[in-house]
Amino acid sequence: MEFDSLNKKLEEKGSNGKLALILGVIGLAASAFGYFQAEEQFYFSYLTAFFFWGSIALGSLFFTMVKHLTNATWSVVLRRISEAFMAFLPLMIIFFIPIIFGMKHLYHWTDVEAVKHDALLTKKVGYLNTTFFYIRSAVYLIVWTVLARVLYKASVRQDTEGHSDALDKKIKGTSAAGIILFALTITYAAFDWLMSLDPHWFSTIYGVYIFGGAFLAAIC
Repeated sequence: MEFDSLNKKLEEKGSNGKLALILGVIGLAASAFGYFQAEEQFYFSYLTAFFFWGSIALGSLFFTMVKHLTNATWSVVLRRISEAFMAFLPLMIIFFIPIIFGMKHLYHWTDVEAVKHDALLTKKVGYLNTTFFYIRSAVYLIVWTVLARVLYKASVRQDTEGHSDALDKKIKGTSAAGIILFALTITYAAFDWLMSLDPHWFSTIYGVYIFGGAFLAAIC
C-alpha cells in the first residue's frame, strides 16, 4: 500500500512537470510577442517580474538566516519552504541578462547626451554609469548566490549527517555575516535597479521599503 501511494505521488509530480513545461513555453511565446509589439514596455514589465520573484527568494533568504541565528528549532518545517524559495537566487544571474540588453530603455542616465544637459545627472555620473552598475549588480547576485548555496548545502548536511557542533557554528557564522551583507546588497540593489529608473527622485529609506516588501512576499 505504501509503495502504491509513493508511485502515485511520483506520477503526479511527473504530470505536473509536463504542465509546468507547457506553461513555460506559452509564457516564453507570449513574452516574445510582447517584445516585438512594444519593446520598451517589455523591458519594464520584465524588470518588474524579475524583481518581484527575486524579492520572494530574497525574503526567504533573510527568513532562513534569522531562523539559524535565533536557533528556532520549532521552525525547521517552515525553514524548508524558505530554503526551497531561496534556491531561485542563483537563477537570478541568468535572468538578469535581458536587463543588460534593455538598459537604454530602462535607465535614462545611460544616455550620455542627455546626461550632459542635466545638471543633477552630471553630478551623479560617478555612481550612475553602466560599468559601475554592472560591477555592483554582479556583487549583489554573487553574494546572494553564495549565501543561498552555502546555507542550503549546510542544511542538507544536517539532514544526512545529523547534529554537529562544528556545522551549527558554521551556519550561524555564515548567517551572522550574511545578515549584514544582505542588508547592504538589497538596499543598493533597490537603489540601482528600481530607484534609478527615475534618477531625479531619491529616498534614503527606499531600501527599507523594498526589504519590507520582500520579507512580506516571502512569508505570504
